[in-house]
Amino acid sequence: MLDDLRTRIANHPAVRHPLFTHLATNPWDTAGWRYFGAQHHHVVKAFPDYLKSFLERLDSELRDDLAVVLDDELREDAVHTELQGRLVQDLGGKLDDPPLPEVENHINWHRAVARDGPIPFVLGTLGLGHEYAIPLIFRQLISGAPPQATPSYLYTHLTQDPQHTAQFEAVIAKRYSDRLDDIDQGAMASLGYRATMWTAIYAAIQAGKHI
Repeated sequence: MLDDLRTRIANHPAVRHPLFTHLATNPWDTAGWRYFGAQHHHVVKAFPDYLKSFLERLDSELRDDLAVVLDDELREDAVHTELQGRLVQDLGGKLDDPPLPEVENHINWHRAVARDGPIPFVLGTLGLGHEYAIPLIFRQLISGAPPQATPSYLYTHLTQDPQHTAQFEAVIAKRYSDRLDDIDQGAMASLGYRATMWTAIYAAIQAGKHI
C-alpha cells in the first residue's frame, strides 16, 4: 500500500543529499560535522514538543495504537537530546549556536502541522516523512563519523525508528487507508522542508561560515 511512497522517500533529495555524501566521506572534517550536529540539535530538541501537540489531539484508540512510539519518543526525549548533544560536544561544538533561518522554518512548519494539520497529513509527516526517512539518512552517516565522536545517537535510531514506522503504517492501514493522498502529501511536504534545511547547512559548510 505504501511501497511507492517508501521508494520515493528513499530517493528524495532530503535523504540522498550531498551533505551526507560529504560528511560520510570526510570524517576528518570536524568543523563540518560539528556545524551539522549543532544545527540539527535544534531539530532534535524541538521534536518532542510538536509530538506532544499531536498527542493532545488524538482520540484514545489512536493514542493506544501509537503508544510504543509516543512512549519511546516522549519518555526518552531527554536521552535522545543528550546523546545528540554529546556528539556535538565531542567535536567541540556548542549547543546554543543560533539556528539558520531554514532550520527555524523546518521546526516552525512541523510544529504548526502537528498542532493544526489534518491527522492523516500529520501521520505522513511524522511517520513516513520522519521515522522512515531518518534511518536511511543516519545509515549513510555512521561510516563517516569522526573518531572522536560518539555516534550512539545515530545507532539508536537505526533500531528504534523502523519499529516506529511499523506502528505508524499499522495505524494508516487500520484507519486511514482511504486517505493515502494526505499521507503522501504530509511526508513529501516534510521532506521538502528537510531538504531545504540540509542545503542551507551544506552551503554554510562549503562557504566556511561554520569555522
